[in-house]
This record gives sequence, structure tokens and C-alpha cells, in this order.
Amino acid sequence: MDRTVTGKVEVWEGSSFPRKLLARGANRVVTGGLVLLAQRILEGNTVKLPSEFRLGDSAAITTDSMTGLQGSTVATIPCSVERRGNVLSWMGTFTYTGQGTKDCLEIGLFQSQADGNTMLARFLPLQQFTIKNGVPIRVTWEIKVGE
Repeated sequence: MDRTVTGKVEVWEGSSFPRKLLARGANRVVTGGLVLLAQRILEGNTVKLPSEFRLGDSAAITTDSMTGLQGSTVATIPCSVERRGNVLSWMGTFTYTGQGTKDCLEIGLFQSQADGNTMLARFLPLQQFTIKNGVPIRVTWEIKVGE
């Protein structure tokens, strides 16, 4: 039996169909994220799962020991999680309201500051994308444990 932890991410632009796909790919679950999942199994709901995506501006290669974004935070998106068998799925939407545009080169899946601030996984989109003032962004993220 395969005991891996894998994940995939999709980033969409727009609030209605047809949405524009900005980025899609695999994530990397970091060591702190694996520890978080193990604690959740041992301690149950007292260990909070991630509840926010953080978009950043660094394309530094992801390593197992990373605990945060490698660049400046471009945006933080609250997200909700649901479970389907051995798959955890997060989804969050937001509309950027800053000045001008911001390039996004990395996304992390994090516990909120109040829940421990642990990064579960990091995604480096092959397709750099830009968020623009007034344009809705939707992020979906799945983490699969095992086969």
C-alpha cells in the first residue's frame, strides 16, 4: 500500500463561468506539515487544520524544512476544508483590492496565526500569474494521504 502524502493546487480568475485557469500543479508537503497531520491523527480536533492560503512573491525552490513563504506576502485568503475519504480539500476566494497588480510566484497552505501558524504545503506555479485590483481569485487545494 502506498503511504505517500500528495497534493494538487488550482488557481482560477473570475467569479462566474467560464473562469480563467491561472495555475495548476502539484504541491510539496513540508516536514512541519507532515508533523501537523500526524498530530491531528493523534490528538484529534484539538489540532487545527490549515485555514488560509498565503500568496507570495518568491520562486525559491521548496525544501522539506521550510516553515513559511520565502518572499513577501502578496495576499492572504481564508479557506474552508472538507474531507472525502483520504482526501482533504480546501477552497478559498478573495478579490484583491490593493493598488495596481501583484505577481504571485508561491502559495502556502497555513494554519491561521491563532491556530499555530504551521505551513502544511507550498506550491510553486509553473505559470507565474498576476492578481489585479477588483478581480476575484479562487484557489482549490487537495491533499491526499495514501493511495
